[in-house]
Amino acid sequence: MGSVVRLAVFATVFATLFAGTVWAQQTAPTARSLNLKQAAPTARPLNPCRSARGAAARLICADPDLAALDSILTIAFRDAQNDASLDDRSLLAKDQLAWTRERNQKCGLIGKDYVPLAGLRPAKQCVEDAIEARIAELQDDSQTGLITPTPAPIAKNVVITPVVRSPVSIGSGESSLQEPSAFQQMRFGVPADGIGGIIDCSISVSDKSADRLASTPLRGKSILRIAIDDDANSYRTFENDAWAPLLDNLRTAAHSACANALKTGKLRNAANEQISDLSDMTAVSSAKGLFVAYSTGLNTPWILQANLPMARKKVKSDLGIQTWLEPSQLTRNPYFFKGSVVGMIIQFDHMISQDEAVFTRPGAQIFVSGVSSTLFQDKEMVVLAGRVIGNKGVISPSGSEALLPALDYVGAYKCDNVCDGP
Repeated sequence: MGSVVRLAVFATVFATLFAGTVWAQQTAPTARSLNLKQAAPTARPLNPCRSARGAAARLICADPDLAALDSILTIAFRDAQNDASLDDRSLLAKDQLAWTRERNQKCGLIGKDYVPLAGLRPAKQCVEDAIEARIAELQDDSQTGLITPTPAPIAKNVVITPVVRSPVSIGSGESSLQEPSAFQQMRFGVPADGIGGIIDCSISVSDKSADRLASTPLRGKSILRIAIDDDANSYRTFENDAWAPLLDNLRTAAHSACANALKTGKLRNAANEQISDLSDMTAVSSAKGLFVAYSTGLNTPWILQANLPMARKKVKSDLGIQTWLEPSQLTRNPYFFKGSVVGMIIQFDHMISQDEAVFTRPGAQIFVSGVSSTLFQDKEMVVLAGRVIGNKGVISPSGSEALLPALDYVGAYKCDNVCDGP
């Protein structure tokens, strides 16, 4: 019924997104490799410090290291306030204002509110030392406390917030103690790109094959993992291969935030153990595994493991698919899509004649005409493309008749049970 076209596998050790054979009726796509290498789009100009006022504020906002330290200072100050009495809170606030004035004077920032940023950069080390000393001072005065989830800019247009784990009571009665609040994860957001997710500062990569990183150099190691929410914005980023600059920025932000959070002594891993060291290895994935990439250092290139959005875009182009949909959408109203070439992930069920077949997915059955009886094996998953023609009455093996959505076969990709995800 059609010529055979091969789809190249990803050059990675554990996942093939769409491996196997492609068939197309009449005019089949020409054989070509699926190249999902990083693109290098022009970065968008960002200016997160536009609203900063004063020499110190502008310097801190423009420098990722100082911005990260300043966020930890905010946490330490609020911890100290939570532990203080009402009277002491007022004194603590006045003391903080006095410290700020002394820092700015010591570091030569007084009277420089309109000095260009280049003229303020020599004061960086002084400001950094002062903030670190103030954090240590506040933490010495506060043995316990609640980490207030206050958004803080850590790198270019990235906002990171600790995810608080509530205090736990240890023991009972008068001898019970309140374990200090801590956190394991951080929530991040990139407002300019509309993307967010979760950062785990230290998480172990399982040795089990079910872990999609198990066959990489990260296997058995503690790494920093960034999980990006699955949404339309992230899907477009991965689909258009515009993810590398975004991940570079996220990696910088996440490592900076985790390193500075480590100084609070309240950073824990999934086993509720205090984290004492951080790895330079980073893994980034979407929550459902549509995209997976990792790096073995803070400045090393990303190694792509899976990019299902990009692969689906490739398949869509090859098969001439106009609309992706779930089979259940076609079941509800096939005439809404009549005449369109639609694509779906679906399972071949059985042939009902020499060139007619039924494909199934939970809650849906699809009739397809123009299918060669030798193309598919029993119960295999495929990406199916077909032109919608309406409904078709089909006699079931039991003798009853069912009205099924009907397609004329256009083409298909075998996907070896890998593309049956979301």
